[in-house]
Amino acid sequence: MKESSRRLDRGRAGVDIGQLHWAPPFGWQEKAYWAGLAEMKKEGSIKAIGLSNYGPKKLRQAAETFRKEHGVCLASNQVQFSLVSTLPVQSGLVEIAASEGVRLIAYSPLGLGVLTGRYSMEKQRLPEGPRRILFKELLPALAPVLATMDEIASERTRKNQGARGQRVTHSQIALNWCRSKGAVPIVGLKKLDQAKEATAALEWKLTSAETAALDAAVASMPRGTGQTVQNIFQTD
Repeated sequence: MKESSRRLDRGRAGVDIGQLHWAPPFGWQEKAYWAGLAEMKKEGSIKAIGLSNYGPKKLRQAAETFRKEHGVCLASNQVQFSLVSTLPVQSGLVEIAASEGVRLIAYSPLGLGVLTGRYSMEKQRLPEGPRRILFKELLPALAPVLATMDEIASERTRKNQGARGQRVTHSQIALNWCRSKGAVPIVGLKKLDQAKEATAALEWKLTSAETAALDAAVASMPRGTGQTVQNIFQTD
């Protein structure tokens, strides 16, 4: 960890967050990993402790262990979370994380790109590769969600309620939906315009009514459709 801090070369010691990327299989030496993170936090090698792919039951156990046995707080839990991966809401993870003071970090918040508004079955705009097969299944089921995103984007753009008067996009709505659930979305970016689009989402928030409309659209989809496969490393 000290070597990682040196490579970052930020003029100060320590890494912002040390994260256990997933729970060890069958809990193998899991508490030893937790103890190691707690020790690094105390010695200043890391500023905060994070986990990844922890479900509600294991997250509560981890948070209590860090607090009671090591006297430190768990800061974050990085999980698959988006409008096409709503398990953190359904499982109660969102509520438990909030009660434990743990911030969720949402990875794949754009659902591999299906929530960007760039793809359409009607217009035959589909990505190449394996995503093409997945999107052919997802897009028809996602019709009510995408239609709701269309309405929000159009209304906000018309009312000049985006960032600095810019057009509101599907990607920004998807990111801000995650934020409305208390999560910090992390986005994969390849181009400068994508970075600008994503950062512009930070300048506005969904209203409670807009969030509720998106939630209702997700709930209206037939059971078992419109959702991506959950990460196999996600714990209970």
